[in-house]
Amino acid sequence: MRREYPERPIAGVAAVIFKEGKVLLTKRGNPPGEGRWALPGGV
Repeated sequence: MRREYPERPIAGVAAVIFKEGKVLLTKRGNPPGEGRWALPGGV
């Protein structure tokens, strides 16, 4: 599978959210990493 990259960098953000000693994770719904656990964030 080939991956396309933009000509210019795109900024993305992620958040680390702690509550009662636990960390919030989301399950990715889109490639790359579809189905894997990740920090909540986006572009």
